[in-house]
Amino acid sequence: MACRENTPPQPPATSEHGRKDKVVSALSTSIDTINCVKDAIPNEIAKGLLSTFSGILSTVKNTIRNKEDFEELARQCYEI
Repeated sequence: MACRENTPPQPPATSEHGRKDKVVSALSTSIDTINCVKDAIPNEIAKGLLSTFSGILSTVKNTIRNKEDFEELARQCYEI
């Protein structure tokens, strides 16, 4: 029982989940803002750069959302 008292408490799962939701929400807002700016800019080079950046942020957002799936897939690939 003494060992149990000396272990640090585990953070609640909802805290991590809430943080992940905030990050995903911030990424979604950033992606939407970039897409609005991209539509308002007449310069094709700038549009291309903004599209690329938006795509990168979308990939990050999807990776965060699907972290568990990616970890399982990586484990399966490693086993193969």
